[in-house]
Amino acid sequence: MSKKLLLVALALVAFMSAQAQGTHPRRVLVEEFTNASCPPCASQNPAFNTKLNDNAAILTAIKYQTSWPGVDPMNAQTAPEVAARVSYYGVNGVPNAFLDGTGVVNDCGAYANAPACMDPTELVDENNNLTPVTIDVVHVVASDFGSVEITVKVKSDEAITGDLRLRVAATEEVINFTAAPGTNGEKDFSDVMRKMLPNPDGTKIASFAAGEEKIFTFKWTPANYYNLNKIKIAAWLQDDDSKEIWQSNLSAPNTQIPGGSFAKITLGTSQTNKLNCLATFAPAFTLKNTAPVGITSADIIYNVDGGPWSSYQWTGTLNSNITTPVVLPAVTFDKTGTHQIKIQVVKTSAGLLLNQVDGSNSAVIFAMYGSTPIPSGQDFEGDFPPAGVAIKNESPTLGWVFYPQASGAFGNSAKAIACNFYNIANGKSVDMYLPRMDLTGVTKAKLTFDHAKAFYVGTDGTFKDDRLLISVSTNCGSTWTNIFDKKGDALTTKPDGQANAYLPADEDWVSNEVDMTPYAGQAEVLLRFRGTSNFANNLYMDNINVAATSGVSTLKSLNNFAIQPNPTQSMAELRFGLDKPESITMLVYGLDGSLVQSLYLGNLPTGDHVTLLDASQIPTGSYRVVLQGKEGSAQTQWIVLK
Repeated sequence: MSKKLLLVALALVAFMSAQAQGTHPRRVLVEEFTNASCPPCASQNPAFNTKLNDNAAILTAIKYQTSWPGVDPMNAQTAPEVAARVSYYGVNGVPNAFLDGTGVVNDCGAYANAPACMDPTELVDENNNLTPVTIDVVHVVASDFGSVEITVKVKSDEAITGDLRLRVAATEEVINFTAAPGTNGEKDFSDVMRKMLPNPDGTKIASFAAGEEKIFTFKWTPANYYNLNKIKIAAWLQDDDSKEIWQSNLSAPNTQIPGGSFAKITLGTSQTNKLNCLATFAPAFTLKNTAPVGITSADIIYNVDGGPWSSYQWTGTLNSNITTPVVLPAVTFDKTGTHQIKIQVVKTSAGLLLNQVDGSNSAVIFAMYGSTPIPSGQDFEGDFPPAGVAIKNESPTLGWVFYPQASGAFGNSAKAIACNFYNIANGKSVDMYLPRMDLTGVTKAKLTFDHAKAFYVGTDGTFKDDRLLISVSTNCGSTWTNIFDKKGDALTTKPDGQANAYLPADEDWVSNEVDMTPYAGQAEVLLRFRGTSNFANNLYMDNINVAATSGVSTLKSLNNFAIQPNPTQSMAELRFGLDKPESITMLVYGLDGSLVQSLYLGNLPTGDHVTLLDASQIPTGSYRVVLQGKEGSAQTQWIVLK
């Protein structure tokens, strides 16, 4: 045998040994990435779902609800797991479908992996692609409905190797909304992923010997489901080296739990419908019986800052459609800042509350204890909301949110937050509160922040009057004083509108400075950022800071003094106002005291003035900008970032 033929023969033997020859049909795993505000998803999903239903006997389906292009409450409940699978497959658009770890084969003229391109023959062909692996899945819901026990048995008739991972997911067979939860009109969703166990990485498995069976157990505490009777469990064995899926299977829904939404929580006019600023207080709310019959008990759970749940049982007599006040045991905070207390009714004597994510059976109370010294800032580079920041949104995805597609202000950081006016109904307001601040010992202070904003223009008209109102309270929210109020053109930083959800370019950002000197010396200063929607387009914010004003102003004729943008990459505008005519010189100093720039601005009249600061010829660093007049000077800090 020639050397060439010998090499070919050896390669063939190696290939055959690496590819185990199976005898079992391969139950096809179909994974789709979709979104409740994605128009192509709404147009493709009905026909795609019909194909899945027609071939249900040979496939396991999982739907991952992404965070883009728009609002999706199902993603808000499962965002980390979905993000991990998006990254795993490199998904950059929806809808997007994968069959056994690979894309859709057929091309129907849509973009790659579009569900509309899937031909049912692909499912049949993949089912006939035999495998040596079998998977059995069983799940049992505990009698108290508090846990789900899952057992998965994986067996291979032949030896297989690779970076093998067993992945397990709780999915919801069908979710039917009475009103579309997003903006694309879809109301019915199937096979929605609720939780991945133990996590999206799965359970790493060593190689299988021929005939070897491995048994795995998992436990899930049910959460973020719409109907416990619709929960099923999917399991699949995947090789992360190739993303090939050896086999999948599922355990179908197997409960008929009686019950319904038999309770409603409202905060009413009690102490909990506003901010609380006590170290210890008893959360209170109003409980309404929405069952058609009277109830005698309600099981309530609550936690502080996402910590362990505590249980409380209300007992009494409450007829249908009647309310009663409920006071929980007192909560004591162990650290200063803003805290969130979540309350949820999980069961009444009329039955189990099947819908665990219905907002009517839960409430969030914001409590603030103590105050933090300044400087106090938020760059939003960590988790959102940051520790101590309170959010009052319309829903988990409607209001102040972290927007993963947007980089930070001026492109200088990785993250920014948004008030997603693009999805918030007209006239609705959402609030963000910074931790209370201690300004004692401060004689002058300022608030600085960066923002970017566009308006909406589409076939249904032009909308631009979204509003940002920033207010200050020194009595824990009993009264507020407005310090910044802009809407429409005054708030917009991008000159042209757009029909899609707005993402800011680096050049769209502007810096803002607001004087907070009237609140200097106060021990408990609270800032509220309120966004009021005109259903226009997104507002982005970054680098919110409150600090004592650096330097001293002795220039009495000066009435404002700001640099925008600040930090600066190339050019910035120095803006100031004069109460009377004044001869002004601008001076820029480095930290070592060296004079970097100087410019005589002339004898300026009363009014507002703008001059340019050129950062192109100076290195990254912190500088002191001084306005020198006949009657004194004023200075502020300027940051240059290249």
